[in-house]
Amino acid sequence: MSPDLRLLLIVIILVAAVAALAAGVQAVLPPLARRSETVRLWLGRRSPGFARYTDALKNEWAFLCVMIVVMLFAAFVFFSIAEDVLEGDPSFAADKAVYALMRSLRTPAGDNGLIAVTELGDSIMVVTLGVVVAAWLAWRRTWRALLYWILAIAGGSLLNTAIKVALHRARPTDLYHSGWDAFSFPSGHSTTNAVLYGFLAVLIGRELPKRLRLPLACAAAGLVTLIAFSRLYLAAHWLSDVAGGLTFGALWVGVLAVFYAHGAARPVGARALLAICLATLVVAGGIHIALHHAADLRLYALGSES
Repeated sequence: MSPDLRLLLIVIILVAAVAALAAGVQAVLPPLARRSETVRLWLGRRSPGFARYTDALKNEWAFLCVMIVVMLFAAFVFFSIAEDVLEGDPSFAADKAVYALMRSLRTPAGDNGLIAVTELGDSIMVVTLGVVVAAWLAWRRTWRALLYWILAIAGGSLLNTAIKVALHRARPTDLYHSGWDAFSFPSGHSTTNAVLYGFLAVLIGRELPKRLRLPLACAAAGLVTLIAFSRLYLAAHWLSDVAGGLTFGALWVGVLAVFYAHGAARPVGARALLAICLATLVVAGGIHIALHHAADLRLYALGSES
């Protein structure tokens, strides 16, 4: 099988995995919602104070339960990986195996496609989308949503950089020679895009009908997964860097989503905001790729990595 076909198969498997996860979540959510409501009522009968608290959050209760599960799982995975990185654990067999596999898949067609994907998730696009969403929220005077949006993007980026500087983990290849970009764990692309699209899904999904929330979350997860995969393919990160970035991003989104759900928020104009974000991704992303693709092809070329 040619490298191009193997690469295409892996991408199809990734897409199928996201779809399977979505189907699993869709199957689990209704019984989880019923059980969480049962627990809420049971606790409310035993504590009047808790009953008043949960009654105020009745419409958000199932969402809060899901976010707490996401936070606990993401925290467990992230801190497990971070502990191994901190201790300099040399047994990252999966890291080396995935690195070798990705190198065997490199082709001109794969490079063109996945460099374009990685460009859609770089700092220029994150800042562009972040500013566009912030401007929309400010125009709508949804100040609480704007505050949480700034906390999500700026806070996630700053925390990611702080962890990188603290751990000083080297990248698998010498793509970046100096500064914070020379450090590898956790992956900045994975973290910032998980936060960007994850919290955007929270803002938009809160105002959409329930039947549309899961497809929205799956679309966001699919795009983030492709961006994270592009970092593995281009040898910019180890597998554990990407896993750490995704789980740290999920943890940060979960924390902010739990607090955001506790308060009333003015409508953000979800459908219009979604349309604006898609237009920005297509137009600004297309311009960005057109301007930087040739230089990035040289940067990520196989011979320039080491």
